[in-house]
Amino acid sequence: TYLERLARAFGSGDRAFLLAQGEAQFEAETRPGRDDDIYLALLYRSGEYASDRPRVSGGKLARLDTGRISGIEYLSWEEAGPLLAIQARLIGKDGSITPCLLMLVWRLREPKIEGLFL
Repeated sequence: TYLERLARAFGSGDRAFLLAQGEAQFEAETRPGRDDDIYLALLYRSGEYASDRPRVSGGKLARLDTGRISGIEYLSWEEAGPLLAIQARLIGKDGSITPCLLMLVWRLREPKIEGLFL
């Protein structure tokens, strides 16, 4: 399934696959002008972006370095219109835990993720 492929990509460090999972409009509006680590943090709504009201501390955007991640664990999901809101956590190679929120546009032929628009 899609979520299994996503988990394998996090586990194997397949950065190209992880970067390619953005829904088209989100990618077009968010990716230009941002480096990959900032884009990934917004796409996977990691860390502070996993909350309902994310804060951008000091105007500095959070980053997600996939090279430091060993896997993802899915915790729960809830249908939200055309999206599935999937609560998850990223497991760091050092054992750290980072919350994330996947907003999966699951009814597309190929599911995609809608990240956080800032």
